[in-house]
Amino acid sequence: MTITKPAFIDINQVSVVYDSKKGPVTAIEQIDKQINQGDFICVLGPSGCGKSTLLKVIAGFIQPTKGTCQMEDKLITQPSWERGVVFQDSTLYPWMSVQENIEYGLKMRQVNPTMIKERTESILEQVGLLHVKDAHTFELSGGMQQRVAVARTLVNKPKMILMDEPFGALDALTRLNMQGLTRDLWQEEKTTVFLITHDIDEAMTLGNRVWVMSKNPGKIEKEYQLDYTYQALTDERHRVSVDDKYLTIKNEILDIIGA
Repeated sequence: MTITKPAFIDINQVSVVYDSKKGPVTAIEQIDKQINQGDFICVLGPSGCGKSTLLKVIAGFIQPTKGTCQMEDKLITQPSWERGVVFQDSTLYPWMSVQENIEYGLKMRQVNPTMIKERTESILEQVGLLHVKDAHTFELSGGMQQRVAVARTLVNKPKMILMDEPFGALDALTRLNMQGLTRDLWQEEKTTVFLITHDIDEAMTLGNRVWVMSKNPGKIEKEYQLDYTYQALTDERHRVSVDDKYLTIKNEILDIIGA
């Protein structure tokens, strides 16, 4: 007898309907997808198609109007440290130092102080912030603040990281550096990543799976399984080969989003 292992994340016929002054608005409709452990999922789609709503369902911030969302065969009913979230706005505490921001979640969970120290120092070194650990976050550039936000999530050792356009406000070079850091950490930590973006190149060069959503109400129109992120991992400058296949897929995605 073969025992089928449950999906890491099982999104089962999920719809979300919001109330508005003009009546009910369907944000996402009948999303039916599974996420495997270790996946790097990137989600693309036009503004207002429900990408962030889907992320909030997986994070446990909101409950589906219809359908269910499960993690490791358990219903997601509320937020959990097992699913860390990084937003476009770093949402750091400006009165705290870099180190204090990163330690905060562990202290709230009453983790052993020795373990807090070890984990914090390790993640500070990983993300290249050890030299500014005592600085206040408002003293840092936007890119460094996002490093702190990523570190604050990773230090909890979540099973999954959810990222809502985390690099959208960064300049081009800083954005590339943060993409490379995220890709490296994904491989090193063997975690699962779910990232929302408007940037097709970002999605194609980061995700091993790319979901493309339609206009409101949001549905998954197409999925692409890609290997460009693995190419970037083996290149010193995190470059990928933009071949004919890459350009064809990019144009297809543009057509779906613009349809």
